[in-house]
Amino acid sequence: MKVANSDIVEALIQNESALLHFLTRQVGCVHTSADLFQRLAEKLLRQKQPPTTDSMRAYLYRAASSEAASYFRGERRRVSYEMDCARLQDELDACYAERRLAGEEALRVLDAALESLPPLTRRIFFLCRVQDVSQREVAESLGLSVSTVEKKLAIALKHCREFLARAENNRRAHCRMFTGSLLERR
Repeated sequence: MKVANSDIVEALIQNESALLHFLTRQVGCVHTSADLFQRLAEKLLRQKQPPTTDSMRAYLYRAASSEAASYFRGERRRVSYEMDCARLQDELDACYAERRLAGEEALRVLDAALESLPPLTRRIFFLCRVQDVSQREVAESLGLSVSTVEKKLAIALKHCREFLARAENNRRAHCRMFTGSLLERR
């Protein structure tokens, strides 16, 4: 027998407390069961084709059970998504920490490279690369030719690149030694 919207409303009102109790037992939360009951009522009242059933009460319980199952599927997806996001955030945090440490190490190496330069070459590098003073202005302020400033700056840059390359090679060799000793322990 076809059921009219007024019959659904009447059945929902008559069975509201029993359905809420049923849903609470299913999901374990009074507030969630109230939300599910409201969602169930909205779905039933929006149906274009009214249900055909002999027992409206059994129909409501099947629909409520289906709504609870749908809720749990959604919760599983939400938890899985949140776990994926947390895992991704942990990986990103590790990458950022790793990059920060690598940057700090590169700065320490660069500082050591600059400290090992002759004072005039270090000063020229600092003025040109850190303070962004033109080579011509540096040459004038230090009483040197522009050519001398260019050469000293080239020496400083080459020295820093080589220093950084040696430090990177040492780091890689250390990593290979460390991972090799770990593998030997197994």
